[in-house]
Amino acid sequence: MLTKSDKTRQFIIEKAAHLFNTKGFSEQYVWVEGIITDEAGRTVKAVLWTRLYHVSTLTGEKAKHSEHLMELFPKILNENIDTRAGLKNRVSQLISPIVSA
Repeated sequence: MLTKSDKTRQFIIEKAAHLFNTKGFSEQYVWVEGIITDEAGRTVKAVLWTRLYHVSTLTGEKAKHSEHLMELFPKILNENIDTRAGLKNRVSQLISPIVSA
Protein backbone atom coordinates (compact mmCIF):
# COMPACT_ATOMS: atom_id res chain seq x y z
CA MET A 1 0.00 0.00 0.00
CA LEU A 2 1.36 3.38 -1.03
CA THR A 3 1.70 6.18 1.50
CA LYS A 4 0.30 9.63 0.78
CA SER A 5 3.86 10.79 0.08
CA ASP A 6 4.41 7.94 -2.39
CA LYS A 7 1.12 8.72 -4.15
CA THR A 8 2.03 12.41 -4.43
CA ARG A 9 5.50 11.56 -5.76
CA GLN A 10 4.04 9.14 -8.31
CA PHE A 11 1.46 11.71 -9.43
CA ILE A 12 4.12 14.40 -9.94
CA ILE A 13 6.39 12.04 -11.86
CA GLU A 14 3.60 10.89 -14.17
CA LYS A 15 2.41 14.45 -14.83
CA ALA A 16 5.86 15.98 -15.34
CA ALA A 17 7.68 13.19 -17.20
CA HIS A 18 6.47 14.38 -20.62
CA LEU A 19 8.00 17.82 -20.06
CA PHE A 20 11.54 16.51 -20.18
CA ASN A 21 13.61 14.34 -22.49
CA THR A 22 15.55 11.85 -20.44
CA LYS A 23 19.03 11.60 -21.93
CA GLY A 24 20.40 9.01 -19.55
CA PHE A 25 20.14 7.73 -16.04
CA SER A 26 21.74 5.61 -13.36
CA GLU A 27 20.64 4.42 -9.94
CA GLN A 28 21.60 7.81 -8.52
CA TYR A 29 20.92 10.41 -11.21
CA VAL A 30 18.79 11.25 -14.21
CA TRP A 31 20.17 13.38 -17.03
CA VAL A 32 17.43 15.52 -18.54
CA GLU A 33 16.83 17.99 -21.32
CA GLY A 34 14.29 20.71 -20.73
CA ILE A 35 12.98 22.82 -23.62
CA ILE A 36 11.01 26.04 -23.29
CA THR A 37 9.10 27.26 -26.34
CA ASP A 38 6.60 29.99 -27.04
CA GLU A 39 2.94 29.11 -26.48
CA ALA A 40 2.53 27.95 -30.06
CA GLY A 41 5.55 25.66 -29.73
CA ARG A 42 7.20 27.30 -32.74
CA THR A 43 10.09 29.19 -31.18
CA VAL A 44 12.68 27.59 -28.92
CA LYS A 45 13.31 30.03 -26.07
CA ALA A 46 15.70 27.97 -23.93
CA VAL A 47 17.30 24.54 -23.70
CA LEU A 48 18.71 23.06 -20.51
CA TRP A 49 20.82 19.94 -20.07
CA THR A 50 21.39 18.89 -16.49
CA ARG A 51 21.90 15.90 -14.23
CA LEU A 52 19.58 15.63 -11.28
CA TYR A 53 21.02 13.56 -8.44
CA HIS A 54 18.75 11.81 -6.00
CA VAL A 55 19.68 12.96 -2.50
CA SER A 56 18.23 11.47 0.66
CA THR A 57 16.49 14.10 2.75
CA LEU A 58 17.38 12.06 5.82
CA THR A 59 21.14 11.79 5.25
CA GLY A 60 21.86 14.58 2.75
CA GLU A 61 23.84 12.07 0.67
CA LYS A 62 23.32 10.56 -2.76
CA ALA A 63 20.81 7.72 -2.72
CA LYS A 64 19.48 5.16 -5.16
CA HIS A 65 16.30 5.84 -7.11
CA SER A 66 13.21 3.81 -6.25
CA GLU A 67 12.26 0.76 -8.29
CA HIS A 68 9.33 2.73 -9.70
CA LEU A 69 11.66 5.40 -11.12
CA MET A 70 14.12 2.85 -12.48
CA GLU A 71 11.18 1.29 -14.37
CA LEU A 72 9.96 4.70 -15.58
CA PHE A 73 13.25 6.11 -16.89
CA PRO A 74 13.71 3.65 -19.80
CA LYS A 75 10.15 4.43 -20.94
CA ILE A 76 10.89 8.16 -21.27
CA LEU A 77 14.49 7.84 -22.49
CA ASN A 78 15.06 9.79 -25.70
CA GLU A 79 17.73 7.89 -27.60
CA ASN A 80 17.75 10.47 -30.42
CA ILE A 81 19.78 12.95 -28.40
CA ASP A 82 23.48 12.75 -29.28
CA THR A 83 25.19 14.39 -26.33
CA ARG A 84 28.61 13.86 -27.91
CA ALA A 85 27.65 16.31 -30.69
CA GLY A 86 27.15 19.03 -28.10
CA LEU A 87 24.42 21.40 -27.04
CA LYS A 88 24.91 23.77 -29.98
CA ASN A 89 24.20 20.91 -32.40
CA ARG A 90 21.14 19.88 -30.36
CA VAL A 91 19.72 23.41 -30.50
CA SER A 92 20.17 23.33 -34.30
CA GLN A 93 18.24 20.04 -34.38
CA LEU A 94 15.43 21.52 -32.31
CA ILE A 95 14.99 24.68 -34.37
CA SER A 96 15.42 22.97 -37.75
CA PRO A 97 11.92 21.36 -37.84
CA ILE A 98 10.38 24.62 -36.68
CA VAL A 99 12.10 26.64 -39.43
CA SER A 100 11.08 24.18 -42.15
CA ALA A 101 7.46 23.94 -40.97
